[in-house]
Amino acid sequence: MTWNYAYNPKIWPSVFTVLLLSVLAASQLASLSVSNSLEIWYPADDPELLNYRQFRETYGNDEIVVAAISRDEGFATEAGTELIGDLTDALLDIDGVATVVSLVTVPQSLGAARGRLLSDDGKTTALVTQMMSGAAFEASRHRILHDIRDTIRSHGFAPRLAGYGVVFDGLNEESTTGTTSLLIYAHALMIILQIGRAHV
Repeated sequence: MTWNYAYNPKIWPSVFTVLLLSVLAASQLASLSVSNSLEIWYPADDPELLNYRQFRETYGNDEIVVAAISRDEGFATEAGTELIGDLTDALLDIDGVATVVSLVTVPQSLGAARGRLLSDDGKTTALVTQMMSGAAFEASRHRILHDIRDTIRSHGFAPRLAGYGVVFDGLNEESTTGTTSLLIYAHALMIILQIGRAHV
């Protein structure tokens, strides 16, 4: 194959067309989103999906976010309990958070349940956050998790989150990033191939 760098008027229109399509596609990348929700894997009228929706309507969202926070002085003191109470209230104020379970919301009489929220040394505690349910939740998950992290940071703690919601959000982010990269590389390759044809 030899390369001819003379102008080829027949091929350049397709090169400009591919370039224009690439620019138009790139302009939409900011709004690109991917959903890994359980509901996308089932037909809308699937009995199992209908049962799942009924469960969420009855008991609320099953996507629980567990936040672990640590403090060298521990939380088994009045000051530690006050910090947990302030953080619990702040998490409840987040739009999209339905309930928060923490040491201040579990009665002293439920010692076993309280024990699951506090480490043996008393320096780490967990706050269990239930996110909202409803049709708008899928589009709001990332923002809710972002607000939870920011709220925990604003109270002087490093946010360490776990739960299905965190996993789904991570999958969505990675899928979106991967799809964006694929589109960029694919369009770049098309442009290169078209320019290559123009010089053959």
